[in-house]
Amino acid sequence: MGADSAIDPPVDQAAAVHQLAIRIPPDAKIAGPYFGRAGPAENHYRVTDSAGLHLPWRKPDLRARVDLRVDGAEISRTVAVTGSVPRLPHGSITRRVDVLPALAVSVSPAVRVVAAAKEVEVVLRVESNLPDVSAEAGLELPTGWTASPPSIRHHFRSRGEVVETVVTITPPDAWSGEAVADAVARANVAGNLREYRTGYQVIDHRDLPLARLRVPAHTAIRSVAAASLDGVVVGYAMGVGDEVPAAIEALGASVHLLDESDLTGGDLDAYDAVVIGTRAYAVRRDLVENNQRLIDYARRGGNVVVLYQTQEFVPAEMAPHPATLPPGAQEVSEEDAPVRLLAPSHPMLATPNRITEADFNGWLEQRGSKFFADWDPAYTPLVEIHDTGQAPQEGIWLTATVGAGRYSYVALALHRQLPYGVPGAYRILSNLLWPRPPGR
Repeated sequence: MGADSAIDPPVDQAAAVHQLAIRIPPDAKIAGPYFGRAGPAENHYRVTDSAGLHLPWRKPDLRARVDLRVDGAEISRTVAVTGSVPRLPHGSITRRVDVLPALAVSVSPAVRVVAAAKEVEVVLRVESNLPDVSAEAGLELPTGWTASPPSIRHHFRSRGEVVETVVTITPPDAWSGEAVADAVARANVAGNLREYRTGYQVIDHRDLPLARLRVPAHTAIRSVAAASLDGVVVGYAMGVGDEVPAAIEALGASVHLLDESDLTGGDLDAYDAVVIGTRAYAVRRDLVENNQRLIDYARRGGNVVVLYQTQEFVPAEMAPHPATLPPGAQEVSEEDAPVRLLAPSHPMLATPNRITEADFNGWLEQRGSKFFADWDPAYTPLVEIHDTGQAPQEGIWLTATVGAGRYSYVALALHRQLPYGVPGAYRILSNLLWPRPPGR
């Protein structure tokens, strides 16, 4: 794509500058990989453009070719067209020139669960890659659904300008199941009214080429038959980063992210439950230093839920009852590995949601990771899981009474299931945080 042009610099000139005007046709390929998949449930990628097959990335559409004649020999070299981009405070970096759509539209989160509330909120985002563009954007919903506001209008004055709006979606009364809300932006570009239905996930690291992954602009909305946590207050100690707090809020609870001052001297008794996020002991020194306050909170009647941790968490010293979490702790990577309930009548499995093997259907990526290897009899293992050829694993979900309260270690991969709206993960989360009488 482009124009052919030849230049013939003088022999004593070390470099030459030649300017070209390149017209990008409306049907030009938009930047993105030559492969993709519909979602994480698919275990392989589909090739959409075989021209780049076996390459790490699609061949650039904007290329420059140099033909050299040296002592009668002809040498040709083709390179991607690049430009210099500021990257302060590191100076500037060279990036290849990509073709982008006039508008990039996205809606987040990708999955929204309807559990405790009848309505849900999503964020509609539109970014312009052209200056001086007027656009209208909104959601396309199933019949009987409503969105507020129904649409947004914005005039983009400069390239890179972004507008974001929170949209409230309300399904019909008594709705259940799954539906999709599609986002679309419309704008008059080059004299034609065009629609835009995709956005980008940008992967930008200083020492790697920038990558843009195309993401369809839609949100899947799912109803989940899980008991509401309306009125429950949860303290959450975030670790390396996960989306569990949003899932807790979807169940109706309110979440407070615990900072150092909360762990050091805050009133933990103000929370119905305290959840320790994934791998938090690996990155939160304040959590390690104040771990005993969590144990004391449980003894007074609190509910402590520890999600999967790595070896920085030493349960022999940090948990209320001894256990071991060895280097190379077991995991189950087959997302459909068989599950057996070990104590189906235990309150943690029986109330408020009756957990069955069916709640482990439709899981993604894995069952769990970093299981306890052995534990004090005070713990009750609740489920048994194993990969093909692996010995049965019972250290994936254990719970114990601690004084008037409860302490649970949950190595189930809830942090992977909840962002995708897996119903069983929400039902398990509801049971974990459900307020219980002392000793239950």
